[in-house]
Amino acid sequence: MKKWYRTGMAGALVLLLAAAGCSSKARKAEPEDRILMVNDILYYGTEETGPMGDAGCVEGKIQSSAEAGETPAENGQSNFGCVGNPYTYDFGDGRIQVFVEDEYFWFYAKDKEAVEKLLGQAEELSEEEEEALPGVFPCDFVFSSGAGAWGTFLTLEGDGAFT
Repeated sequence: MKKWYRTGMAGALVLLLAAAGCSSKARKAEPEDRILMVNDILYYGTEETGPMGDAGCVEGKIQSSAEAGETPAENGQSNFGCVGNPYTYDFGDGRIQVFVEDEYFWFYAKDKEAVEKLLGQAEELSEEEEEALPGVFPCDFVFSSGAGAWGTFLTLEGDGAFT
């Protein structure tokens, strides 16, 4: 009888330890610990989420991942995984959105001067360079449902007006 009791207790202990091991989950990066490098600027994660906007806001996708807790060293690199997930443009306000865990989280740049410098570089075009940019006006746009149930047609004129 003692033998069965010891065997039963040993088996129960093994099951208890196995169950405890199964319940432990890998630590997920907290939103504040997430960092992404885009255009040589580090963006730091927050708990804030929001709608992304239209598909034209997407600048790129996360290309690689550094170890958790490390600072990304190259553009398109995160320290929280999510390789292949999209992120949006920084429109000069020092923030982007990154798709993580089925939501778009806001990330903010702490180095506002780098953001302003990047934005300034984008605006420094000579008149000759501006004229060389591709563009055929008027330009027609068609927005429609995939099934063809509705459609809207817009024309962009050379002066920026829609008709």
